[in-house]
Amino acid sequence: MADLIVDLVDDDLDAQILTHRMAGISVRAIMRRYGMTKRDVEAALDRALPQINNATRIATIKLELERLDQLIRPFFVKALAGDTAAASILVKLSERRSSLLGLDAPLRIDATLVESYDNPTTTADLESAINLLVGKPAQSH
Repeated sequence: MADLIVDLVDDDLDAQILTHRMAGISVRAIMRRYGMTKRDVEAALDRALPQINNATRIATIKLELERLDQLIRPFFVKALAGDTAAASILVKLSERRSSLLGLDAPLRIDATLVESYDNPTTTADLESAINLLVGKPAQSH
């Protein structure tokens, strides 16, 4: 029973610390107010904040996509009717959806080495390797 009471007090303190931090109060001020170390305040914040893992990310993305769907519906109809302001909002919502889904991620390019050199030691070897990289024909010396 005593452990439960301590846990409840700790949870309440963690929530108070989180509330203060979210209100913009500095960690240093929180430390002074509660007589805690920086490590203690940071640990309280870690306990009070939700843990971020893949399951949390997926759930958050699904929730955000549903919210976007609800917002998109009325603007879609208006945009089709020619409302340019609605079309602009619709584009921004669509961009946000694409961003959440990773559709706008840069393309990955795999470079393959066509020819390798075993430790070029001469200037001619180095020039030849550079020319190969930049697509110039090799010069004969």
